[in-house]
Amino acid sequence: MVRIHHSQPRCLCFKKFTAKSFFIWYNLHTDIKAWLSEFTHAWSIHEIDKVLSLFDRDVEYWETPHKQLHSFEELKNEWQSIVFQKDIQLKISLYSSIDDRHTVIWYLKYLDQKHKRQTWSGTYLVTLNKEGLCTYFHHTGEKM
Repeated sequence: MVRIHHSQPRCLCFKKFTAKSFFIWYNLHTDIKAWLSEFTHAWSIHEIDKVLSLFDRDVEYWETPHKQLHSFEELKNEWQSIVFQKDIQLKISLYSSIDDRHTVIWYLKYLDQKHKRQTWSGTYLVTLNKEGLCTYFHHTGEKM
């Protein structure tokens, strides 16, 4: 018979917070929710400059697990593709957070240039700095 013992609870609700650590955790959690809200809204209305304003100029940005964008100019060019997306339906949910690192699950539907429905889903790994800008973004997704 195998017995599994956990020395400490895994659930965040059992984590002991000091007033200061709770304030830091709460602000980091609030920042990512605000960031995701801005990200989703800007994307849905094709505001490329607003999307870009959410990223630090030196962001480490992975468009797929094997395609890293090496400059802010590349990032800007990559985001130009949303101009052709119509009827954008983007659902994002925060899956987990540890300090300033966050895992996000996303689901996207839109009409492409040929008016064909595209459906994708995947995950984002996001790190925000103290200014609330994204310094690390790793995107994975699959066409459904």
